[in-house]
Amino acid sequence: ARGTLLHRLFELLPDIEPAARAAAADSYLARLLPDLSDGNRIALVESIVALMARPDLMLLFSPAARAEAAIVGSVTTAGGQSISISGNVDRLLVEPGAVTIVDYKTAAHPPRSVPQKYVLQLALYRAVLSRLWPDRPVRAAVLWTATARFDEVAEDVMDATLAAYLEDVDAGTEPLDHKIEIDDRP
Repeated sequence: ARGTLLHRLFELLPDIEPAARAAAADSYLARLLPDLSDGNRIALVESIVALMARPDLMLLFSPAARAEAAIVGSVTTAGGQSISISGNVDRLLVEPGAVTIVDYKTAAHPPRSVPQKYVLQLALYRAVLSRLWPDRPVRAAVLWTATARFDEVAEDVMDATLAAYLEDVDAGTEPLDHKIEIDDRP
């Protein structure tokens, strides 16, 4: 439940003026997580606001980015098999020099690194978006809402993950209708 509430908070805060975000986040958390100690709530608010204020992430958490952006397209294997891709990313920022996608994950205790299933999810979304914006790189990251941790996934890691997946599809070890569990919300 906490992760889901924080997921929603990350959806709401970008529409609030940066100077008012801490007060809004504190009020939201105090109301919806009353068992969270004042110290823990304040620390969480500070980490969320600090993350959103990072110079490299400010545009991502501004009205310039889209929330809950639908992604629909396909990826073709070397063997010619077409894989349909559809889903939503929590934040999509299209800039003249790059495209950035971020998916929020609500795990109460995030793993040390992004799990393979999430890397594959982001790699598939990135492949679809790269066809829409072939002139710019597509960056991808996971935001762990419970801890306000932002993990960008390296391009070479996504490339290798996607290549292995597509080879497995061609080899018949991954079905074309493969469903990826892309969200850990209850």
